[in-house]
Amino acid sequence: MMMITPSSASQQRLRTPTLLSVVAPVYDEEELIEQFVARAIAAVAEHPFELVLVNDGSSDRTPEILDRIADADPRVRVVHLSRNFGHQAALTAGLEHARGDVVAMIDADLQDPPELIVEMIDRWGAGADVAAARARPRSSWRPPRGSTSCSTSWRRSTSSPTPATSACSTAARWTRCCR
Repeated sequence: MMMITPSSASQQRLRTPTLLSVVAPVYDEEELIEQFVARAIAAVAEHPFELVLVNDGSSDRTPEILDRIADADPRVRVVHLSRNFGHQAALTAGLEHARGDVVAMIDADLQDPPELIVEMIDRWGAGADVAAARARPRSSWRPPRGSTSCSTSWRRSTSSPTPATSACSTAARWTRCCR
C-alpha cells in the first residue's frame, strides 16, 4: 500500500477508473436516502459509475424508495437482503454485486460526505492502491439523528484482493482525505 501525502496527491493523474462502483449499505433511511443518492451521483458524475445500494432488511419505506430510484436511473442498482444481516454483511453483498474496477464504500446515512469520494478518486488516480478518509474528533459536532456508523474506504480490485476499511468514531468531523 502506498502512503499518501499532500505533495503526492498533487501529482498528475496516472489512471482513471473504467467503472467506479459506489457501494452503500442502507438500513431504515427513508428520510435521507434520496438526498444521499443525489449527492453521491453529483459527486461522481464526471466518471462512469454505478451506485450499488444494499437494503439491509429495512422495515420502513426505504425498499420502495430504493426501487423507485433504481427504476428512474439505470446507473443505480439495488440489492435487497431478506432480513437485517448487519453492516458488514451488507457491504460484502454490495462488493459481490459491484462491477467496477474501482470501488468506494460509504454509508448512506450522510454521516460521511459523499463529496469526499472525488478527492479519494484523485488520490487513487495519482497512484495509491487504497485511499481512505479519516476523522478528527471535535466535541461540538454531533452525528445526524439515526446515524449508525462512519466508514469510507476504497479498494482497487486488480491490486487488492480484499477491501480495506477505515472506521472512525461517530463523534468526529471529516478532515481532508488522507491528511
